[in-house]
Amino acid sequence: MIKYFTLNLVAVLCALTSISATAQCPTSTTQLPSATLTANTNWQIADTNLVGGSYSLYNVTAGMVYEWSMCVTDGAVSNFDSELTLYNNADLSTALLYGDDECGSDAKITYTAGFTGVVRIELSEYNCQSNTTAVTLVYRTLGLAPAAPANDNCAGAIALPVNSNCVPTSGTVTNATLSLPACAGAANNDVWYKFVATAPDAVVTVAGSTDFDAVVEVFGGNCANLISLDCIDDTYEGETEVVNLVGLQVGNEYLIRVHDYSATTPLSTTFDICVTSSISSVNQIGVAEIKIYPNPVHDHLRIGGLNPSVDLISLYDMYGHLLFGIDRGGIAGLELLEVNTQDLAKGLYLIEILTNHSKSTKPFVKM
Repeated sequence: MIKYFTLNLVAVLCALTSISATAQCPTSTTQLPSATLTANTNWQIADTNLVGGSYSLYNVTAGMVYEWSMCVTDGAVSNFDSELTLYNNADLSTALLYGDDECGSDAKITYTAGFTGVVRIELSEYNCQSNTTAVTLVYRTLGLAPAAPANDNCAGAIALPVNSNCVPTSGTVTNATLSLPACAGAANNDVWYKFVATAPDAVVTVAGSTDFDAVVEVFGGNCANLISLDCIDDTYEGETEVVNLVGLQVGNEYLIRVHDYSATTPLSTTFDICVTSSISSVNQIGVAEIKIYPNPVHDHLRIGGLNPSVDLISLYDMYGHLLFGIDRGGIAGLELLEVNTQDLAKGLYLIEILTNHSKSTKPFVKM
């Protein structure tokens, strides 16, 4: 008999204080300076009295590249561990980009504008904290963006073959732009691939070049109705990400999004990608058999396939706030964990599963 446990999220939420993970920071109420700024090609000072928990506004033009920096080497003045979060000022529900530790403990964002209008930069101290310490943020435009790669958007996804062994296809994020908010890190340079399932199981492998920290997300559905199936960010620069997929429909097309974790362009922008037809060909992570369902969810989310290697299961909202965490002691002996999601607001959430040797992030949508 499967051992399972139902977790009442209401009680957990009442008992836990939200804390931030590396994802993005919510909006603040203090605007500094009061004017909306317009960039030129030189580094300009936004304000010398910005504090953690303040924001500034900037005019942007579609197709232009912009940078905001707290890096001392760019002329900024920083006195705390900074974070930057970029929003479309007309839609503050979801951040476009998030920057943290791009230069030491300070943040920098590079963004190719996908619209003409006003963007909002939120400045905060690490862990989305406010403070009263004055710092200087600088900004500029790099001009018109170079031509993007053919697979810059979902509609241009490059078809990949499915083989019994990995046959790598070379890829690059050079001149790529943001398509969707990231499931991990910043997706300001995402590119797209697709494959047709030849078996119920498949493995997507992405090997990054020296400075490339790959994030890999796999979708069902189509470009007009993307359904996130898995998001993997287990490794670091120059290493390999592996997505183990099960329960695929043979003959269906699936989409893959690849981008670098950082909010700036990496020094090396290339990677190799392949799709193989059997999980047995790659056995890197111990959470492949753990699945969350149904997705989207209404009332109860089930986390199935639990095993003794699981150390911690955590739930984050789309801002990176921790909603609950259950450790090995609460999971021991369970094969299925049921989470009551009735009182969650509609939107995107992330389940993070930590084992004794790996980490996997699995997104789901509350309807």
